[in-house]
Amino acid sequence: MRISLIIIFFIGLLARAQNLPAVDIVSESGFIVNDANSELGIEGSVYLNESWDTVAEVITPEDKSYSIKAINYNVKLETFVVKSEEGKLLTLNNEKVKYIKYNSSIFEIIGDKYFEQFSKGEINIFKSYYLVTISGAIDPMTKDKLTNDKYAIKSKLHLMEGDDLIEFKPTKKNIFKLFSKEKASMVKSHMKKQNLSIRDEDELKQILNYYSTLK
Repeated sequence: MRISLIIIFFIGLLARAQNLPAVDIVSESGFIVNDANSELGIEGSVYLNESWDTVAEVITPEDKSYSIKAINYNVKLETFVVKSEEGKLLTLNNEKVKYIKYNSSIFEIIGDKYFEQFSKGEINIFKSYYLVTISGAIDPMTKDKLTNDKYAIKSKLHLMEGDDLIEFKPTKKNIFKLFSKEKASMVKSHMKKQNLSIRDEDELKQILNYYSTLK
């Protein structure tokens, strides 16, 4: 009876809010009661992007496709959140998601978490996001807090080895370990010619994309 009521409630909600996906990919426990970006007393946002004006495409394990607008990635909850026209926030059912095309990026479900594709092909590297709290300033005399704590969103890369994701630091040494000896010299020449740096994420993507084109 309870499950039937939940399904009926979601169907009614989805009928009123056309930007929400089909009921079968929305989590039944997906409501986020608090619409605030962050907890009381902590500045900053837990969302990956400032704007919700993004249309995303959700692909299910059965290769069904759903177009969703007003969607964002909640770094704290490690999941995507959809906003209805009434301002309600719902999470997606991760078990019903294969990958999401979002803001010119692709987020795959690996295990039970979302990872952004960084490099796909011969070398598979993924990016994850996490939240840290930066402590506010404290008066050394009174110990009173002068400024609020603040959220900051950080990221790290992971290398796919077989079926496992291994945390990966993109140093020049580590990157070139991934290249075959035959192609490494061509990559070095390309980097020099195009003035590309491994330290810059966008340029690192270009380097890895170039490597994947080499025969």
